[in-house]
Amino acid sequence: MRKVDKRLGMVITRWKDSKVLQNISTVMITKGLISITRRTVPKQIDVVVPNDVEKYQNYMGGVDRGDQHRVMGAGISNVAHFKKWYKKAYLGIANCCMLNVFSAWNLSVGYAGV
Repeated sequence: MRKVDKRLGMVITRWKDSKVLQNISTVMITKGLISITRRTVPKQIDVVVPNDVEKYQNYMGGVDRGDQHRVMGAGISNVAHFKKWYKKAYLGIANCCMLNVFSAWNLSVGYAGV
């Protein structure tokens, strides 16, 4: 399912494979379907997916990876416990800055695996 709001310039895509994937984008990606190869244990199969889903899977790396690092406890503010709220807030901001620097460095050297 794909809905386009031309006034706001948004594309909403919903696609179900093994789970439901919902994607909202402000980049108007061309309509259509594309065939990708999925590896299963004994063989490879071709699966037809929307262009939006394929672009999302190729270029995801900003917010998604940042959330993964934060949730998995990679941040300083998740480990440290303080009675004063502003100390934890400061560490949270420092953690966000370090993650942005890490992502920028990975982009500068051409590493896409952030």
